[in-house]
Amino acid sequence: MIGWPLEAARQSGLFTKIHVTTDSDAIAKTVTGLGFPVDFMRAPEFADDITPLRPVLSWVVREFLARGERYDDVALIYPTAVLLAPDDLRKAYEIFRKHGAKDPVLAVTRYAMPIERSLELDATGYLSPCMPDKLKQRTQDLPPKFHDTGTLAIFSAKELLDDPNRLVDLRFLAYPIPRQCGIDIDEPEDLDLARLLLRGKLAAGA
Repeated sequence: MIGWPLEAARQSGLFTKIHVTTDSDAIAKTVTGLGFPVDFMRAPEFADDITPLRPVLSWVVREFLARGERYDDVALIYPTAVLLAPDDLRKAYEIFRKHGAKDPVLAVTRYAMPIERSLELDATGYLSPCMPDKLKQRTQDLPPKFHDTGTLAIFSAKELLDDPNRLVDLRFLAYPIPRQCGIDIDEPEDLDLARLLLRGKLAAGA
């Protein structure tokens, strides 16, 4: 799975360094076999299930600096972004550069349905609207809402170093992508959907 986004990164032609950050020997061995040797393993304090990715990125940039390697821009590519295309990376980076390479860019996609129509399910099996005050509005009159695709983000290395833990008030620029290209794989059904879409993409020769 991880080979797909890595190959997209390579084919984009944007990168002077493609680094896989991991604490797993199995993952390191796998990506090395795919032609992406791991420069260094991730420190244990950044390898649990609750550490946000931003501090990890900052640590990676600092580690490269300690090794005499300096990079101005940093792209975070998720290992499950199997539908990521090289052109997505190029277009997102173009947005980043167009706005002065300061504010980060995040790949997002539109919710399939207006979130104002969302429902909560209680323990007894009954549904209730999350935003009852919005029920009188027509769905076509509701402004579109977006969510992170779990695909890619682009940051300034300087900004990551200046404030590794900043996140809540971070202003992201949007790189919108179609829903079928941004499957965030968290659940088994997400993986099934990604496999189905990837098969269709390959069959179409895309």
